[in-house]
Amino acid sequence: MVKKPNYLTLLGGVFGNEIEWIISAIERAVSLYRDFELDVVVVNYGSISDEVLALVESSV
Repeated sequence: MVKKPNYLTLLGGVFGNEIEWIISAIERAVSLYRDFELDVVVVNYGSISDEVLALVESSV
């Protein structure tokens, strides 16, 4: 089965959301749908923070 791409953006900071909240939400979403054939792609504009890099490298 082909994995379906799912693009998760880090645009929440524009609305005043802290990066920790955004990362927590992504971790929760990935955990909830772990058994589905999904290819999660994190989309970011600009430089990548250490927190985001750690999230991606952990292969949540």
